[in-house]
Amino acid sequence: MKIINLIAKWCRECNELYKLYEDRDVKKRIEEFEVEFYDIDEYPHLLERFNFGGLPSIAFVEDDKLYYGFAGVINKDEFTNILDSIRDYTPVKFREISEETPNIGEVNNSDLSRVLTLIEKNIDWLDGGFLGDYKLFTPSEYYFLLRIYMRKGVEGYLKIVDHTYTKIYMSGFWIRDLGGFSRFSYGRDWGKPDKIILSELNADAFKSIYFLRRYTGKRMYETLASRLAMLFYRGLYKDGFLRGIYRFDDKLVIDDRMIPHINYYTASSLLDISRYGEFKRLGSRALKVISKFKHEELEDKYRTLYTYTAVLECYVNAYMYSRSEEYLDRALETIKIIREFKGRGGAYRDVKGGLFGSDIVRMIFKLNSRLAHTFLKIYLVTQDETFRNEAREILNYYKYLYSKYAPEVGLYGLALDTYVNGLPVIEISKYDRGHSLKKIRDTIPGEVIFKWID
Repeated sequence: MKIINLIAKWCRECNELYKLYEDRDVKKRIEEFEVEFYDIDEYPHLLERFNFGGLPSIAFVEDDKLYYGFAGVINKDEFTNILDSIRDYTPVKFREISEETPNIGEVNNSDLSRVLTLIEKNIDWLDGGFLGDYKLFTPSEYYFLLRIYMRKGVEGYLKIVDHTYTKIYMSGFWIRDLGGFSRFSYGRDWGKPDKIILSELNADAFKSIYFLRRYTGKRMYETLASRLAMLFYRGLYKDGFLRGIYRFDDKLVIDDRMIPHINYYTASSLLDISRYGEFKRLGSRALKVISKFKHEELEDKYRTLYTYTAVLECYVNAYMYSRSEEYLDRALETIKIIREFKGRGGAYRDVKGGLFGSDIVRMIFKLNSRLAHTFLKIYLVTQDETFRNEAREILNYYKYLYSKYAPEVGLYGLALDTYVNGLPVIEISKYDRGHSLKKIRDTIPGEVIFKWID
């Protein structure tokens, strides 16, 4: 991978950049990178491509693809954190499927098959989850495989998702005292958790737990569902906000109420679950959480694609949970803001770059996958082809790039599956809600789109 530095002779800050690269610790960390400097007066065409709002501009590039970029001089600690994040999430070589891999059946769609094959190559069939030096908790991948099982009846996918959650539940990765999943494990198994509970990951996992209860009949999932519900009723709820992070080992709670996307993503998943009726209180709590945020504050402090993608997803799920057209109107207004972030090729860029070290590389891909899926949900409700076309542009943009982000392609897979196969759209009468929900639980295996009618 290359580190491309755009500089100019007249740029005073660029001299500070040279000093940064001369630091002994930084030198050690960049040994595996090719570092190149380009004067924009001599290479003006590079400024058009790698201009991130000033000089110097620094870009991380591999195979002519931009991974991450930023402008300005930063301190040593910030730069080394970026280097570590880039190193952690650069492309990896994947193991071929061995002869011992179970027969998991086929999905008759070439694009979906490629995504599923990529995931299959990275599944740890012994310990669950995905291969690697540590175990990263990625509930969206498990939910994607579960979705394919619900749609196609591929038993192998249900088994590996069930196997993964069983291994997690039996290990220290499941923090029993609080009732939540850790963020990742430092070992190849699930036995060395970091003991940091992220609310949005746990809410995302709740969706898989909900359906695993139904399809496996295991009492374990009843326990997990009730404990996770209690986590959001009490453990991570305070002053009308959801705490984003809970560090269990030293009892330190980090109150992330001033980082809206954590609350919106968490609320979005809770609304998704509660619309089936069994955890209705979670939905009402989620609506209270999002009502706490003022749009003026979002505009002033958090005008990023990261924030507004979460806001959009949350409003769409709030519409399907409630009877209010107001949330659908808010979603359409949010899309107007999101379109300001649209870049070349149909994908969307976050102008402020990474908000957190570990999300720097993955962020753009994950956000675009979420956007594509949400656009498709709006299309299914409104039948406005504009949203379907925008989702198609995103999916096509990443069609041959998503392997660089493996194994975290679950969100892309969900969007692709929704685009190819659609989802059932259930019209629910505002005056017959109870009967409609019972009919859905009795007849629909998996995710559906709710559309309220008079």
